[in-house]
Amino acid sequence: MICELDESVTCGRAVTLPASVDPRTVARAVRAGEATDGQTTIRVRAWRPHPVHERVGCLHPEMGLHVRTALAEAARARGLSTRFDREIRTLAEQLSSLAIEGVETEAQRRAVAAASTETERLREEVAQTRGELIARREGDAETASVAQQFRDAARDLSEAETTAAAARQNLDRRRREARAARDRLEKQLALEDDIENLRRQARAALVDRIRGAYESAVARVPGAPTPPFDPFDADAVTAALAVGRIAAFDAPVVLACDRFPSPRAASAWLGAPVIRVPSQ
Repeated sequence: MICELDESVTCGRAVTLPASVDPRTVARAVRAGEATDGQTTIRVRAWRPHPVHERVGCLHPEMGLHVRTALAEAARARGLSTRFDREIRTLAEQLSSLAIEGVETEAQRRAVAAASTETERLREEVAQTRGELIARREGDAETASVAQQFRDAARDLSEAETTAAAARQNLDRRRREARAARDRLEKQLALEDDIENLRRQARAALVDRIRGAYESAVARVPGAPTPPFDPFDADAVTAALAVGRIAAFDAPVVLACDRFPSPRAASAWLGAPVIRVPSQ
């Protein structure tokens, strides 16, 4: 492990940084390779961490921990699997294939309303012009101009009816798309529920398989409460140390807690590189 703090470079399996550095920033540097704390840039070159590092890669007194979730990830870090994994992957692939997009129909509804209003107006105009044309014919009056008005109105009505029919068809199509989108959304929600249920079952199975190792590790954590007590009710630092011990870490663990006499002792107990950040 190589740890760079501005221009200072420290190498080894157990290093100590100044107390002025935020341990959470150091943990981000472990995960991303580099992070900045105010005016200070921290770089860490080491093995990239497993996802369990997000939970137990930075230990400090104010931390929280979902022990069972962390334990399940520790089991994954050790290469353990469950009978639920294949189905989870299959459902996740189905979920990723669903393209969920909202389908709006407001514009199409407005177009249908406008086309319908125009059609009704032109129908009234055609009827009125037809009546005037009939009256002129019956009275032997001149009909040429009114006949032309009638033909123009009839033509405009035909075009308006065509436009209205197209608008209704477009609205029907958009409504079908909206129904299909709602169906896909319902399927998405059902798949998400199924996946989450399977993941809960997988976590429970992993925790059961690693429970004994965790309970044994908790009993050996320096500064742990005196037995008897429920290992799953241990304080977050004690639980995180136990999870870290059994998680087969390769990436550095950031320690900002006083449980070990030295960073080297912490590294030996965890079986992982350690970056010590003393409490201020």
